[in-house]
Amino acid sequence: MSAHMICHCGRLNSFEAIKTRAELAKRISDLWTGTLQLDGVWIVQSDRTSDEIRDALMSCLNLGDALLVVGAGQDAAWAGFKPAETDWLVEHI
Repeated sequence: MSAHMICHCGRLNSFEAIKTRAELAKRISDLWTGTLQLDGVWIVQSDRTSDEIRDALMSCLNLGDALLVVGAGQDAAWAGFKPAETDWLVEHI
């Protein structure tokens, strides 16, 4: 299983973006366990390709929204995360 980063960019008003992110968060948690959710960004462990992950989430998006799914590699760096988030990143990326 590999890690994938999912990023949502809501182009509508903030209420619609918040609503869409809530729908995405629910759909992502229904599809994958052990995800890390940040502000409009999720990191998931999946056997699916980036295309398959994107396709599974498209129904949650509003017209004008953007979604980016990127497979995470072995090289990663971060700062400013809570200890539990850091532990998750160390274990899964």
